[in-house]
Amino acid sequence: MIEENTKQFKMEEGKVTGVELFIEKVPNSIYKITELSLIDETEAKGRTIAFCESPSQLFLCYPYRKGRTSFENEIPVGKEIVISNYYNPPDYGWLAIKTEEGDVIGGLGLPYNRHVSFNVKFERQHIVSPPQPSDLETRIKNIEDWINGFSL
Repeated sequence: MIEENTKQFKMEEGKVTGVELFIEKVPNSIYKITELSLIDETEAKGRTIAFCESPSQLFLCYPYRKGRTSFENEIPVGKEIVISNYYNPPDYGWLAIKTEEGDVIGGLGLPYNRHVSFNVKFERQHIVSPPQPSDLETRIKNIEDWINGFSL
């Protein structure tokens, strides 16, 4: 689930409780972002980490700009990524995280240099493409198989 606290910058009682992050969909991507949440200043307890779950290699990328899915700098990283760059809202962070052949989460950073963290989950999507046979009966059978593939 994409949490509301990742859709708009927000402060309450002097603490960051919301950020604006961007999910960039990559055409034909295998890995989709299925969960995304901010761990706010109170809960983060001074940590500045993106905790990631992914069946594929993760990359910390920069500089991020809205709409971007490829980067000059793509650094292979583990499942716990230190976020150390700050930004001043209404700007957004210039870091992104992506997988090989997957969508991108951009706008990461530390708003006003406040210590927040993130949870990100990438999941493999099952993609079934129908082959293009020449005879009509085989085409119909393959289309039926393709449709049934969505109910996995």
